[in-house]
Amino acid sequence: MPRRKRCKTNYPGVYYVLIGKQRVYYIAYRKKGESRLIEEQAYIPGKGMTPSLASQLRSERIKGKAPTNKEKRQSEREAKKADEDKVTISKLWDLYRENLEGLKSKPADSSRFNNYLKPTFGDKEPQEIIPLDIDRLCRKRLADKSDQTIKHVLALLRRIVRYGIKKRITQGLTFNLDMPSVDNEVTEELNKEQVAR
Repeated sequence: MPRRKRCKTNYPGVYYVLIGKQRVYYIAYRKKGESRLIEEQAYIPGKGMTPSLASQLRSERIKGKAPTNKEKRQSEREAKKADEDKVTISKLWDLYRENLEGLKSKPADSSRFNNYLKPTFGDKEPQEIIPLDIDRLCRKRLADKSDQTIKHVLALLRRIVRYGIKKRITQGLTFNLDMPSVDNEVTEELNKEQVAR
């Protein structure tokens, strides 16, 4: 495919290429202290590009006020890698769930995690969770649930975090989880015949 013809503008270092009927602006510049020529597409998301805007973008990049396209891509890659390396509650749950094979509580734990913990803490690391988050969980998601359900959900969160600590994958919570007291013990009175046995 032949190279597209570059058309000059009235601004130095700014040119455009016709693609169909649309002008795509490019800027050419050298950063201070570097001899390498950088040529890249001038683009600002959400704005239509004009030669004067491209020239402003070029001057900002020459001065070092705005990052080059290459620097932007590099920082985006680093941010994406940091997100992938982040050990969230959801990732810990996936690892923990693999070890639940054969346990009777697996369906109940999966339900508790998906209904209560994942929407609230799924994208957070354990050390990012604060007591206020636990209070919000109890007030909003578990408001109409019994104390026993709240205790089961908080116990599941604690088990997931402790699993990550045990495997040395993550740090723990920065506070102790206070479990609600459950008063569901049934006292049975024995009659005289039962006592005699």
